[in-house]
Amino acid sequence: MAAHRKCPVTICDTCTMAGYARLKNVLLALQTRLKPLREGDSREDPASQKRLLVESLFKDLDTDGNGYLGSSELAQHVLKEQDLDEDLLGCSPGDLLRFDDYNSDSSLTLREFYTAFQVVQLSLAPEDRVIVTTVTVGLSTVLTCAVRGDLRPPIVWKRNGLTLNFLDLEDINDFGEDDSLYITKVTTIHMGNYTCHASGHEELFQTHVLQVNVPPVIRVHPETQAQEPGVAASLRCHAEGIPMPRITWLKNGMDVSTQMSKQLSLLANGSELRISSVRYEDTGAYTCIAKNEVGVDEDISSLFIEDSARKTLANILWREEGLSVGNMFYVFSDNGIIVIHPVDCEIQRHLKPTEKIFMSYEEICPQGGGDATQPCQWASAVNVRNRYIYVAQPALSRLLVVDVQAQKVLQ
Repeated sequence: MAAHRKCPVTICDTCTMAGYARLKNVLLALQTRLKPLREGDSREDPASQKRLLVESLFKDLDTDGNGYLGSSELAQHVLKEQDLDEDLLGCSPGDLLRFDDYNSDSSLTLREFYTAFQVVQLSLAPEDRVIVTTVTVGLSTVLTCAVRGDLRPPIVWKRNGLTLNFLDLEDINDFGEDDSLYITKVTTIHMGNYTCHASGHEELFQTHVLQVNVPPVIRVHPETQAQEPGVAASLRCHAEGIPMPRITWLKNGMDVSTQMSKQLSLLANGSELRISSVRYEDTGAYTCIAKNEVGVDEDISSLFIEDSARKTLANILWREEGLSVGNMFYVFSDNGIIVIHPVDCEIQRHLKPTEKIFMSYEEICPQGGGDATQPCQWASAVNVRNRYIYVAQPALSRLLVVDVQAQKVLQ
C-alpha cells in the first residue's frame, strides 16, 4: 500500500489546524484498536483512560526509549490508507513537532505530548489535601484551591454535596479569576467543610475546613440581688462564644480566685459564683469577665447584704414582684441605648451601637457602607412589659427585645 503522506517536517506546512485535530483523533483511535486497555484500566474514568492511551502511544512512538520523540521516530509511524476513515487534509504524525514542540528543541517530551492531546495532568500536594482556616465572625475570607496542573479545567466548589458556583448566594458570589472561593461577612452558618476539584476530575479534591471564631457575649443573673446575712447567694454568668470563653470573676475589681474557701466557691467551670453564708462584707459589685482568642465581654452582678430592719421599699418590691432594685429609665438615642438611674440621674449602662445582640451576634445599630458611623434609628413608640422592652428599627425591618433585668438586647 502507498503511504498516505511522507515529507520532511521543515518542508511540509500544508497541514491546517482542522486537519491536525483529525490526525490526533485518528492516532488515538488506531492506538485503541492496536493496544486495547486492560480490564483494570477500562474501569477508570474517561480522563484517566485517555491519559493511559496517550502514554501508550508515546511509548510505541519512542522506539529508542529515551523519552523524546524526534522527527525520524515520528516519520516511521506511517498511516496507511486502510487505517483512515477520513481525510487528514495533508497532515502526518510529523506535524506533532510543528504544532506542539513548545521549546523548539526538535523533539517532544511526554509532557508536550500530553499538551498536544489535551490530557489534563493535575496535582495536589499531600500537605494541601486538608486545610483548616479560622476566621472571626463578621470578617471576610478567601479559600484558594490548591489543585494545580496544565490545561486544568475550571474549579468546582461544593459544600454538603451542593455545587456553590451556580447558586445565587448573597455572601458567596465571587469566585475570582483564580477560582478562589470568596465569603463575605462570615457567620457561624458558614462553618463546615468545603471541597474543590477540577471540573470532570472529582477524584482529586481538596478539603477546606472553615472554623468561625465568635467573640464572647455574656449575661449575668441576677443583675442585682439583696440577701439577709447567713443565707446562700449565687451569681451566675452565662457566656457564649467560639472557642468557648474562659470565665473569671472580680469583686470590686479584685480577682476572687485568690479568695476561694468553703465560704466562697466557683461551680460549673466558673460560670457560677456561690457564697454559702453571706456576710455584710460580701456586699459589692461582682464582675464576670468572659474572654477567648478573639474578644472579651463583661457584666456586673451587684449583691447587697441587709438585715430585715434595713430593707428598702425597692428591696421589698424586688422580692415580692420580681422587679429590679430601683426601676430604670431607658433612653433610645442616636448613640444606642442608655440606662439611667431615676433617682441618682446617673448612667447605669450604655449599650453602644456596636454592641452585639446576644443571640445573633449582629450589632445593635450596624454601620452602613463606608467608614461613617450610622446613627441608631428607632420607632416613635415602644412596648414595655414586666421584663422585656420591645422596640422597632424600621430602617432595618426588625424588632429588638431588650431584657430589663440583664440590661442587654437579647434578639
